[in-house]
Amino acid sequence: MFEPVRADPVRSSRAGSMDFMGLSDGMVWIRNEDGNYTSINTAGETVINIQADSVSEFIDGFSIIRIGEYYHFINRIGEKLSIVS
Repeated sequence: MFEPVRADPVRSSRAGSMDFMGLSDGMVWIRNEDGNYTSINTAGETVINIQADSVSEFIDGFSIIRIGEYYHFINRIGEKLSIVS
């Protein structure tokens, strides 16, 4: 039903119809049932909403996301900064 979120299993959980990672660098990734990832901040505000195959936790303000065969660095506001192949 859901693809697992790539995270440390101790910090990853499932609530109802969503998967989510624990808080990292002030952000939480949530994957809802339609496959979109949403990142919220500590104030509960939606910061990023993106369609991706996988995401990493934020570290020092950056996350790596995979879309198809390409990996992208994104910042805390969702801007794609580069492609990693």
